[in-house]
Amino acid sequence: MQEQWLAGSRGCGGQGKIGTLRFYTLGIDADALETIEGAISFAEYQSGTICEDCGKKGKLRSNMPWWRTLCDPCLTKWKKENKIK
Repeated sequence: MQEQWLAGSRGCGGQGKIGTLRFYTLGIDADALETIEGAISFAEYQSGTICEDCGKKGKLRSNMPWWRTLCDPCLTKWKKENKIK
């Protein structure tokens, strides 16, 4: 079934926005749409809990020029690289 809905899709896209993943679909088979939307919702939620730099457990950080999901060590590294106290 996976191959069927992948072959039948006309397009899809994803982006990081406000620190979490956003994913859009177009032309997905109606029978698979509910399953796909569930998987997308789960991935979008998880993206706010996983460090985007190293993959460890992270937190959504909004006290930056742009929101990112980072663990404490990667946040410290980012601040050091960007000369922020």
